[in-house]
Amino acid sequence: MNAEEIISVAKRVPYVPGGRDLDGWDCYGSVRWLYHQFTGVLMPEFPALSHKDALVTQRAAWSLHDYVDECNFQPLALAAQYKGRRWVHTGFVLPDRRIIHAYDDSSKTTIHRRSMFEMLAPVTKYYQWKDQDGHPDCLS
Repeated sequence: MNAEEIISVAKRVPYVPGGRDLDGWDCYGSVRWLYHQFTGVLMPEFPALSHKDALVTQRAAWSLHDYVDECNFQPLALAAQYKGRRWVHTGFVLPDRRIIHAYDDSSKTTIHRRSMFEMLAPVTKYYQWKDQDGHPDCLS
């Protein structure tokens, strides 16, 4: 699939807490699928994540830090949102620099401009995936 087809498929997927496939996904499930489609890299699996379950979400965030480095806003970056030090939401930066994410159970997967996405939480950080040798594997 090309980028437009990937985005078209993703936009039709509803938000489902803990979902990890095209029948429905949460924010991490959407990012995991999108990252795999765009890069071929399959991110690790975690149990259902919810902003309502801080402990499970934080454990997932801590384990992801072994695989990523913080980077500037750029295509193919992971966009992580925080309230204080707590990870609460994630999205994926598309090649055209918009951010796609599954936000809540009242909507399907959504695309926002960076400024709108960053209004959803007090802090947004961007991360690039490391390759198997531990080197950044994102566009510069």
